[in-house]
Amino acid sequence: MEKLITVILSFIILFARSLAIWLGWKWFVVPLGIFSISYFHAMGILLLITTAKFYLKTEETEEKDEENRWIGMLCTLLGLWFLILIMLVTSLFM
Repeated sequence: MEKLITVILSFIILFARSLAIWLGWKWFVVPLGIFSISYFHAMGILLLITTAKFYLKTEETEEKDEENRWIGMLCTLLGLWFLILIMLVTSLFM
């Protein structure tokens, strides 16, 4: 059951990160004259960066205990929504 919840949270974080990249691009890069990207382009960029980060990792990471991993995933999710809120407020003043 815990592994299923971890997988579900991982997908939610993937979609939230993609949303943050897409909205950030739309609000801050497009006004500079650069072409716009779709949500799925943002997801592809995120997956490329994540894959590169995974393969470029040189040192072994220690196995985290379950409680710290859950807290980390939830903090990541909350942090992404806070980032989107900050970008929204910033874009309103541009």
